[in-house]
Amino acid sequence: YRENEASSTTCLRCSFVREFAKYLKLVGFKDIYVLPSQYIPKHITNFTPFIFTTQQISGIINIIDNYHFRTTFLQTHRVYATLIRLLYACGLRSGEALSLKISDIDFTNSIIHVLDSKNNTSRIVCMSDSLSKVIQNYIYDSDLQASDWLFSSPKGGHYSLDTIHDFFTGIFEKAGIFNSNGRPPRVHDLRHTFAVHSLRKMINKGMDIYCTLPFLASFLGHKN
Repeated sequence: YRENEASSTTCLRCSFVREFAKYLKLVGFKDIYVLPSQYIPKHITNFTPFIFTTQQISGIINIIDNYHFRTTFLQTHRVYATLIRLLYACGLRSGEALSLKISDIDFTNSIIHVLDSKNNTSRIVCMSDSLSKVIQNYIYDSDLQASDWLFSSPKGGHYSLDTIHDFFTGIFEKAGIFNSNGRPPRVHDLRHTFAVHSLRKMINKGMDIYCTLPFLASFLGHKN
């Protein structure tokens, strides 16, 4: 353990050493010491995700809709205006959203096929009629084809996670939204916000929380 080091960093470093030793034994080296798993510190964290209010979400969307991009690539504005709605309204991981192709979306039934996501799992995500219309207009205005990435980059391929995260960090700062530590929230906090807002909506409709949690877990792509 090093001074001011997070437990996750210590855990990761110990895991690297342990797995490398196991590899050396596997390829035939003798007298290799493998760090016992019980000596690897458990990852303990008190991290709490940031949950946006509905007013903050509306403010973020408004800022993006009226944002002046310093680029001649007109597609950029359409990308971010559509992406923010997709992330919040469907609770997708940002990597899942960026990996979507037009062919993954079934507009007839208003569903999105999320393929080979985290832990090599796939799932179906429903979307509202209004979001479906937004995405259809975006595809039409951007002249995208079925084989194209939904969020195609001007450099080829799709937008990168780093590009998306940097942009949204700037937007959150512009909106004056910060964590208790003075830093702007993460893009992934939009997914946590979707979960909380969806759960609250179901409870307000009188649904049993113990019945709604399995549905929400499946929708988000969690095993439990």
